[in-house]
Order: sequence, then C-alpha cells, then structure tokens
Amino acid sequence: MSIKIISYDLGQPETSSDYEDLIDYIKGLGEYVKPLESFWFVKTDFTCKYIRDNARQHLDNNDRFFVAKWSLDDWAGLRMRNNAGDWLNNL
Repeated sequence: MSIKIISYDLGQPETSSDYEDLIDYIKGLGEYVKPLESFWFVKTDFTCKYIRDNARQHLDNNDRFFVAKWSLDDWAGLRMRNNAGDWLNNL
C-alpha cells in the first residue's frame, strides 16, 4: 500500500454535478484526505496508471489529471483543510 497524490484542473467548478462521479471514484480508491481544493492524498494499492486510466471515464476532454506515488520522507503544509496534517502524521 502506498500514498498517491491526485490533482486535477476541471473545465467546470468542482461543485458541478458533472464531477460527482470523479469525486466518488477518488473516494473509492482507499483511505483519503483532501487538503486543498483540487488535491488529494489516497492510501491505496492501485497503481498510478490504473488510477489515471480509470479516471478518464469521469473526466471531460478539457480536464487535466495527475497522479503520482508520494513519499512521506519530507513534507510541510500550511492551513491545509480536513486535518490533512494529522492524517499524514498518523500514517
């Protein structure tokens, strides 16, 4: 199991009902926290390629999507949402 970073730029506001499926997809990948508006940490066994390929069905042609494996070796944050610092420290 590893931590993946997921980030995206959407053609419409994230609150648009068009993106509910994308949000549900990301939440279904594993334990997660969303520290910034379009940025997630997800604890999952899925590969980056798998996550990207399966996210396509939830994205429009003008959306951008990024996923990467992340190491907890060194990090810092400021005013992150959803107690993300606590979530990361408890991994």
